[in-house]
Amino acid sequence: WRVNKYGAGNTWTKFLLDKPQRNAQGTYTITVTADKQMELALGLTSEDAGAVSGWMINGAENEGQYLCWRGIERDLSKSAVMIVGTAVLLVLFAGVLLLARRGVGQEWMFLFIYAVLGVYCLAALPESRTPDEFSHFGRSYEISQGNLISEKNVDGGFGIMQAGGTLPGNLEARDALFSGHTTLYDILDSREERLDYENPEFYGYANTALYAPTSYLFQAIGIRAACCFTDRVIAILYAGRIANWAAIGVLLFCSIRRIPVGKTALAFLALLPMNIQQYNTLSADGFAFAMTAVFISFVLSLRTHWQRRISRRQAALLYVVTVLLCLCKIVYAPICLLLFLLPWESFGSRKRYAVHAVG
Repeated sequence: WRVNKYGAGNTWTKFLLDKPQRNAQGTYTITVTADKQMELALGLTSEDAGAVSGWMINGAENEGQYLCWRGIERDLSKSAVMIVGTAVLLVLFAGVLLLARRGVGQEWMFLFIYAVLGVYCLAALPESRTPDEFSHFGRSYEISQGNLISEKNVDGGFGIMQAGGTLPGNLEARDALFSGHTTLYDILDSREERLDYENPEFYGYANTALYAPTSYLFQAIGIRAACCFTDRVIAILYAGRIANWAAIGVLLFCSIRRIPVGKTALAFLALLPMNIQQYNTLSADGFAFAMTAVFISFVLSLRTHWQRRISRRQAALLYVVTVLLCLCKIVYAPICLLLFLLPWESFGSRKRYAVHAVG
């Protein structure tokens, strides 16, 4: 039997003997080998009701079970990991020390740390290692093609209504990139996987179909740009991730630069490990955090200079930021109450203040 890891998919693969071994006696040995970068896990499964009996494991018979194997990990040099990790720390330390001596602003310090950690995380964090990566990919790709509203489809199983989209085939790269246990080796193995435009399929992603298209704006732009040059799944996916990471970095940089107080606190929150992880995926959560930072910094900036009347341009921008924040998730709507920190003097008159408050 010859089978590779991702060729077997996420299901158990049965290896049948050439012919039945009837009334077999004695001891039989099954040898399983793999390349040196693969470790093997041997065990039993009883998911098939027609399984044979008679397997002896540690002297005990196991009724109704099959002997099976599954590749679970590839060996990765620990010394290489330590060298790369140490190099990243040295670059961060040297860069922060140099920028501190030059007296640069906190927003530039943030941008440097964000760039170093972002590149490192982008390279070290494969697909599907964050929740619902394929669902975000499907929604992002759908929006990149101009389909802002997802489709409804009745699944054959139990007649359940699903939300998703009809997209090019092989979007999941034969499950190689979205198995839930994706490694960097899987990415290399699947680098030649391409979209099948001739055989579109319906993909379900009900958990992200309800998200507003604006939440995937930057991912969709990156995916659309990549589709103009290639049909390789891995290139298209990473284009969306990189676009999302870069755009969020710009938004956070502007927020830290504009906020009148708490620059260090905002930079610290933005650089938390969980946030760094979300920025480097196709998830909409990174954009939601960035818009929250933009909104708070903008409102506090206007509040600090309340003696100045808010211009039409500022008012329009305030409306846009507020709408984008609310479209991320409904739970962010209460943050908009910060708008009432702005006094009526900022609007020029009580009448104009009332109009904006009602609006």
